[in-house]
Amino acid sequence: MLRFLRTVVSLLGMAGILISAAAMGAQVSPAAEAKTGQAHVVVYRVSRYRDPKIIKPSIYCDGKEVALMYSGRFFTINLAPGKHTITSSDEHTAVSLDAESGATYYVRIAVVKGVWVNNTFSVHQVDGAEASKELERLKPADAKHVTNRDIVSIDSLPAQ
Repeated sequence: MLRFLRTVVSLLGMAGILISAAAMGAQVSPAAEAKTGQAHVVVYRVSRYRDPKIIKPSIYCDGKEVALMYSGRFFTINLAPGKHTITSSDEHTAVSLDAESGATYYVRIAVVKGVWVNNTFSVHQVDGAEASKELERLKPADAKHVTNRDIVSIDSLPAQ
């Protein structure tokens, strides 16, 4: 009988620990709450004929490198609302955004000229319908190509 009571008390204690752990996990952290008000910029590069796949420009947001842009890949930059600029390593073109909370923007990176030598990359904002068609064939960027993990996500595309 005493052994039975010890087992019951032990199981009740373990159940209490599991319930409190589950309740703690269900709480939303302040950092997660702050992310709900962010804007999302999906940056991608479509693989095209004669696109030098091994050339990978750095992508910058507000002058800070965020990731390397490989052909056939995409990533999402999560930003606070406000003015932001997206450029590539050659800085010939840029996209300036006045990002709104909860909005999603699409930026395409493309080779403008050059084959293997003196490549120039363009940075252009694209509408959601066109971007959705192009993104169907692309893969998320590799984690090793992300240089600013604080604002870049590679898990999935933001909900439209």
